[in-house]
Amino acid sequence: MKKWQVVFCAVVTSTLLLFARHIIVDRAANGVEMRLSMNGGGTGDVSRTCEMIRRLQNVSMIVRGHEIKLTENLNHPPDHVDVFVVLHSHVDPGWLQTFDQYYDSKVHDILNNVVEALDQYDALRFIWSEVSFLERWWSFSNDSNRARLMKLIDEGRFEVTGGSWVMTDEATTYFWSTVDNMIIGHQFLLRRLKVLPQTSWSVDPFGHGSMMPYLLSLSGINEMVIGRINAVLKEKMKEFHSLHYKWVQPWDTELKWTPTVNVLPRTYYTTTDACGPDPSICCKFDVAITARSICNERATADPKRVAKYAKQMAEQYRQLQSYYNSPSVLVAVGDDFAYANPKDLPTVYRVYSALFSYINSDPQFNMTVRFGTVLEYFNSLKGISLPLLSGDFFPYIDNPNGPYGYWTGFYNQRPYHKRLERILESKLRALDLLTIAAKAHDISIMNEVARRDLALFQHHDAITGTSERPVMFDFFDRLSKSLDSILTEQEKFISQLQGDSAENRSLSSVDARPTVETFQLLPQNIIRFNRDDERYVVRDCLLQSLISLHAKCSSANVLALYMIVLYDSLHK
Repeated sequence: MKKWQVVFCAVVTSTLLLFARHIIVDRAANGVEMRLSMNGGGTGDVSRTCEMIRRLQNVSMIVRGHEIKLTENLNHPPDHVDVFVVLHSHVDPGWLQTFDQYYDSKVHDILNNVVEALDQYDALRFIWSEVSFLERWWSFSNDSNRARLMKLIDEGRFEVTGGSWVMTDEATTYFWSTVDNMIIGHQFLLRRLKVLPQTSWSVDPFGHGSMMPYLLSLSGINEMVIGRINAVLKEKMKEFHSLHYKWVQPWDTELKWTPTVNVLPRTYYTTTDACGPDPSICCKFDVAITARSICNERATADPKRVAKYAKQMAEQYRQLQSYYNSPSVLVAVGDDFAYANPKDLPTVYRVYSALFSYINSDPQFNMTVRFGTVLEYFNSLKGISLPLLSGDFFPYIDNPNGPYGYWTGFYNQRPYHKRLERILESKLRALDLLTIAAKAHDISIMNEVARRDLALFQHHDAITGTSERPVMFDFFDRLSKSLDSILTEQEKFISQLQGDSAENRSLSSVDARPTVETFQLLPQNIIRFNRDDERYVVRDCLLQSLISLHAKCSSANVLALYMIVLYDSLHK
């Protein structure tokens, strides 16, 4: 074996072993629960490992499929309420238009307008989540606009929340690409803007899983805002004033990774949906020039009418407070690609400032309203006791009584796109290892482009296949070109390691499409339901103990179970 092969094998082996030592699988479906831990150490660590993955017993809310178990009826929140009105613009990097089309037609103007308005009005605040668009704007902006943005960030008035390249889907993505999506965004923020995000804003993915809270905690983000969870569960959580909670991992008995979560009150993040329970009233406060308000009338700063609208606003905010077990409430004010008109934000500032002044000056409202950021909102919650929640919110349910209640079709929508994404992901990871083996210090620009294209496809309207057909073609084109460039880079490094580039066949000419295979399907019901029949519990720690309540397994069955769980955890 040649030297480069030895190095390469050593790197691959060490990487896999390192990953395997930290695998923890926790599944509960159709009455069957399987747990596996490979945490290192000798036989003396078995009991400790089993203890660490024992499910928490002191959580207030446990989510299992379409059901939620609430073990604590929380008290009604206190009378006084602090309202943080958070201005935002939801900018999908690909949905009805491509990434480039959206930037050229809307996002460029939105960011320019935000910087201009915040520079003009000191009380204004704004949040931003899509770093892919922010990086594009930064690259083509002049020094003056860059300096103004940096000043706003330093003052805490422009908050980059989440900081990932895109607002990722959480149901169909693999954890490696999710981590890379976060790293790319955070690296840009740290290198160019000298800031790292402290909060997360993920309000449009179709359901939320427990992987993201854990990864965000590892990255230093301990506060989250989410939106689209099971509608039936959300209604139950409202009754218990529990749309605030701490999200715990089922194996985290020491509560090390427990970010604080705020769930938006209704389906969407729009002004109409987010200000309170009555959209026919909330839509009146969607006052931007280009707002797509469904109301025939809109709130105004006219002194003769301010009292009327201020009272309606305060009533909605007061009812909104009843969903949360805290004296602070976050109200999202924005929409898809909002504030693209230069007059939008000045109009919002003028009308809202008049309403805020009226509410804040009248003691009968017992309310303080202001523009704020997500970070300012969560800072107001410090020291407040919140319930613990364990579980996830898959599959997503919008309206269980509607024609499309269960959002599961996107799990296998556009399968070739999904497969191409996984191939590019694996080739890019292999290139990373080759780069280490070759001791290369200069990373090709095409390598960076491929990494960004892969991250872009993690978007919740990309890998899900829910974008328009021309947009999906654009995503496919990006993935295909990136795959070609990565194969070319692999060829270069292998040639470098072998010291012979002339006689090697070009890797870029190899068909990267998966070969046709026949295999036996293992049926699995991904939608979990409770079962009334006998319940099996299988626990395995370091493969040294296997307990079944109803059956004994041979060593061959133990190994088969281990391989199935391990393979599924690596390829989910």
